Amino acid sequence: MIIDTHIHLVGAGRSFTDLRDKVSRIEDVINLNSRFPELYQARLTEEPVDISDDLVADFDRHGIDKGVVQLTPGRGTNDATSDQVARHPGRLFGLINLPNNTPTQRRVLDPWTQEAEDAGLRQAREDAAAEIVRCVEMANMVGIGETHAEGYTVATHPEKIANDLKPFLDVAASFKLPIQFPTGWSQFPGGLFYSDPVWTDEIAGRYPDLPVILTKMGRGLHHFDTALSIAMRNTNVYFDTVGTIGEHIRIAVDRLGAHRIMFGCDWSPTWRWLSDPTDLYSKRKKTLDDANLTPADREQIERRTAAQEFNLKVN
Repeated sequence: MIIDTHIHLVGAGRSFTDLRDKVSRIEDVINLNSRFPELYQARLTEEPVDISDDLVADFDRHGIDKGVVQLTPGRGTNDATSDQVARHPGRLFGLINLPNNTPTQRRVLDPWTQEAEDAGLRQAREDAAAEIVRCVEMANMVGIGETHAEGYTVATHPEKIANDLKPFLDVAASFKLPIQFPTGWSQFPGGLFYSDPVWTDEIAGRYPDLPVILTKMGRGLHHFDTALSIAMRNTNVYFDTVGTIGEHIRIAVDRLGAHRIMFGCDWSPTWRWLSDPTDLYSKRKKTLDDANLTPADREQIERRTAAQEFNLKVN
């Protein structure tokens, strides 16, 4: 059994239903928004379409038993996530995505004022806390999806960042909901500063009972060293394997143990079209091959860590 803990399923519109003429390699995904700015605009304007059947078909082709899904940038809602999860009982589980005030939103303030920016960030923090409370009772919502600090703060010191995020972190901790923070590079603008996860050490330390998932575990870059340092100090910090390399998984297993790592693919309306040199799921599985794992460690990463942290029932 394999559980994919990192899937951006809900929110993109019809422009993303077939990108085979635009995406085949990793580089195509990274610079997609630069090459086709109209696609990025389409995310913000088009009505979302349900592609959950396509995802489950990919599951069946590649031996994936269950998936933990969340929003992709666009016009999706947590209600839509819950609805699509309900269409595939036992196969899909949902993560709550939090409303935010992104740099892209703030750049269009006209006129821009510090007061307006501060008010927007403050409101985003309050809205995020309220959304957790609203969604936590939805069936099969098992955690909080990727949470981008730049949507809630412009602070640079870890203590100030943690203070700014406190309104919704307090709520997440009260429910002991695993929360994802992304690391490494991104195809979307505005978040590279916070992709170095050094600031998450303060959060993990303040909330020792809150499972903190550093997604992408540095994404094969030098951010891995910081992520590893944080995870060595805080036993509530976990990794997913999206976009990493076998060498980094091997080091993390040796230093932390496989029980701190979970499998992730990053299946999304863009990444799903990867084909050169191979498809997305085959590429992510090969990374595990490259880590030279024991059968027990591979099973732990592929399903057991996720089942434990997201409280999923598996055989």
